[in-house]
Amino acid sequence: MRTFRHLELSTLRYDFPFATLQQLIDRLSQEERSQLDCYSRALYAFALLGQSRPEGLTLMEEVLDEAGDHAKSLHVFLQGLWLGQDLPHGAEHLLALSTRPPFDIGARTPSP
Repeated sequence: MRTFRHLELSTLRYDFPFATLQQLIDRLSQEERSQLDCYSRALYAFALLGQSRPEGLTLMEEVLDEAGDHAKSLHVFLQGLWLGQDLPHGAEHLLALSTRPPFDIGARTPSP
C-alpha cells in the first residue's frame, strides 16, 4: 500500500493539484494518517505549502524533526516552499533547508 501511495502522491506532486493531493491524505482515517511514513507526510506538507497554508510549515518542521535529512523529503519541502509564494518567511525556510545535507556541498569532503 505504501508503494502505491508514494506513486500516486509523487505523480500528483508534478502536476501541482495541491488541493487534490491534500484531499487524498485528508480522506484517510486518523489511525492511517498517524502511521504515514515521513515521505508521505512530506508530500502532505507539500500540498499545504503549495497552497501557501502556514500549517504546512508546522507539518514540515514535525517531519524534519522525525526524519532529519531524508533527501526525498527535503526535495519535496524545497519545491513546496518555492511554489508557496505567500508563505510567511518562506524564503528564510527555503534558505535554511538549502544548508542541510544533502544540499550543503560546501560541507562535503572532496573525493581523492
